[in-house]
Amino acid sequence: YFDETRGKERLARALTRGAPYLRTISEIIKSYGLPEDLKYLPIIESGFNLQAVSRRKATGPWQFMAYTAKKYGLKVDWWIDERIDPIYSTHAACRYLKDLFDIFERWDLAIAAYNAGEGKIYSKLMKTNGEKFWDIRRQVKRETRNYVPSFLALLLFINDNENWVDSILESVPEFTYDSVMVPTQANIKQLSSWAGITDFEFKHFNPSFIRFATPPYLKNYWVRIPRGKKEIFLSNMENTPKDQWFKAETHTVKRGETLSLIAKKYGVSVTAIRQANNNIDPRKLRPGMVLVIPYGLTKSYRYSNTSKKATTSVT
Repeated sequence: YFDETRGKERLARALTRGAPYLRTISEIIKSYGLPEDLKYLPIIESGFNLQAVSRRKATGPWQFMAYTAKKYGLKVDWWIDERIDPIYSTHAACRYLKDLFDIFERWDLAIAAYNAGEGKIYSKLMKTNGEKFWDIRRQVKRETRNYVPSFLALLLFINDNENWVDSILESVPEFTYDSVMVPTQANIKQLSSWAGITDFEFKHFNPSFIRFATPPYLKNYWVRIPRGKKEIFLSNMENTPKDQWFKAETHTVKRGETLSLIAKKYGVSVTAIRQANNNIDPRKLRPGMVLVIPYGLTKSYRYSNTSKKATTSVT
């Protein structure tokens, strides 16, 4: 399950991507009373690629499907996708893994269920009268069949090559930041300018904001900025009139237009337009009304084409 050459190169890349966050992830995992080795599970899931998206649309370092992500407290909609955030998603993963362990009372089964879903693992156990992963291994799909052995092989390799792993982790700066509270919706460009950083840098600190602005429904939310920028950020925010915080394109409703037609014209969802306009009722749309039109992805945000199939093994 671990190829000494190709696997080692891929592992080095994954560790380099994960290195800035591993200390924080480790602390979060320990705070839930879970085994610290789980911090390496994103290597199997995504190669620690924060923007990895599988063919089934599982997203982020922990490869959450939208339904499961929302179930465990992550926001996922047109405006925001907290699956991409390495810190928020780790909290959700810990809650999910804790539930899985409570169900199966064995880590081999809990980890298999993280990949395949608890329902599938439970049904295989019932069908075979099995008690551990190895009892049902031949009954599950190939991806899950290799998932647990790959993770165990990864842990063995890391434990046998501690100096090599440490040299990689120590060569990458830790992800550090200050947090500031913003009371209402703002454009990403505005937030970036307050901190004196580029949009791209802001997205590095706040990868879950996937549009041109923060969600209209978020009030008193936290954003991350580089260390030492908090004072200037707060000063700039306080000195900027509220009507300049959020700007967007507008559309004057014409006779016969519906929200669906307007959404199609601008290439956005009806939900996004409704949210940007105080959850306007489509039935109350009238000619002459002015709607705020949210627009698409910021230039600094792009999903990768990484597939789940390609990231379920460390070989």
